[in-house]
Amino acid sequence: MSIDKSDVTVFIIAIILIIICFAIRFVINKRRFNRRVVGGLELFKNYERSWIITKIEKIIMFLTGIVIIIVLIITFMIFLF
Repeated sequence: MSIDKSDVTVFIIAIILIIICFAIRFVINKRRFNRRVVGGLELFKNYERSWIITKIEKIIMFLTGIVIIIVLIITFMIFLF
């Protein structure tokens, strides 16, 4: 089993994608944490803003989770075959 230049390139791109996804997840979780008050409730200016922001955050977190799983699967498949 030999490692080609294309395998190394894919591995580097995979690591970069995983780092980017974890950074996005970190920023979203930090924003959620900073919105909380002492009682644990998240404060928003109005209902519409809270609904839109939470939906967008959930979608982004879901997509980053899928990207992380796909990148890990592709990386393991490259090194298995």
